[in-house]
Amino acid sequence: QQRPEESGPYIRAPKAWWCTQRSYMQALEVLLETFPSADFYMLVDQDTLVFPDSLANMVRLLQQEVLQPTDDLYMGHGRMLSEETGKFIMSGGGVLLRGLTLRRLVGTNQLHACAQRQMYGAWCWHHLDW
Repeated sequence: QQRPEESGPYIRAPKAWWCTQRSYMQALEVLLETFPSADFYMLVDQDTLVFPDSLANMVRLLQQEVLQPTDDLYMGHGRMLSEETGKFIMSGGGVLLRGLTLRRLVGTNQLHACAQRQMYGAWCWHHLDW
């Protein structure tokens, strides 16, 4: 059941809007099935502007100087939501996700478990359109 304290200003959003919020985790599963060996995935909304040269330079810097071969990466605009939730990556401006990280989440069944919680469980009324 939808709880106002969890939905904030979106409590009165149309049902169609809520339905699209539930597709994020499943979309990640489809992304990995479609492009299983990518080194990185850039997740953006249709209205997000990406500068390809800057993105390529940042990825190169991450690979050469920041990340170890086994490091995970899920990077975007972080914001402290609450003490309970902690920091949250808001995806509206885009998320850079390392392929290794996504494959680990699938390999441990964590991504599928989260997708199920998002579609049918405790997260079903949490919006993910940040």
